[in-house]
Amino acid sequence: MNDQFHYRRFHPHVDQDLLPELVDCYRRVFGEAPWHEWKRCTNCNQKWGRSEELTLHSLQCMHCDQPLVDFWPKEVVTADLLRKITKEASCWITLHEEKVIGFCWGYPMELTAVEERWKLPGLIESLQLSFGPLNKVACQDELGLRSEYRKKGIAKKLVRYQLDDFREQSLPVHILCTKTNPPTVTYLWYTALGYQVIAEYDDPDKRVILARSLVDLHL
Repeated sequence: MNDQFHYRRFHPHVDQDLLPELVDCYRRVFGEAPWHEWKRCTNCNQKWGRSEELTLHSLQCMHCDQPLVDFWPKEVVTADLLRKITKEASCWITLHEEKVIGFCWGYPMELTAVEERWKLPGLIESLQLSFGPLNKVACQDELGLRSEYRKKGIAKKLVRYQLDDFREQSLPVHILCTKTNPPTVTYLWYTALGYQVIAEYDDPDKRVILARSLVDLHL
């Protein structure tokens, strides 16, 4: 497997030749299960995944008398990457046969920015209650892998590289947001590593904030 997959840091302003590849990979990953974010109706916001291509064909890519649009337009994803992946961020990608097949990125954030980002009052207090006084934490943003490459240890290696970057920056805690209704692969994987629920949303997806100290975490 080590001969098949190549892992490398990525920065959109430096690795411009790979930026379109990463954008395409992002759109493909989130168009698949469990997200199914491939096409959507601009009127009712109903969404369809890549597995429903035949259904969309029968609908002639129309819904509510309007043509369906990409859930994640290329220009939106590109702009998001250019904005989020700064010099402080940790972004890693996996290449297979010179194609981007997986990605993982996150960044350090001040506690006030963390609460604002996830719009969850009381999050700062929950973090400090669990981990003591904090100034900055490492925030997970995105982790994705094309479905045909899953269960090969690739995602784990991507996260390991990212967490090593965070530890080099002396960030003491790693946090992320995921849903538990139904439990996602992300939720099950991180809780198995000892991440704990420190805050919960009151929404249909039962989203939670997971966190863990990076001091004694080894992958």
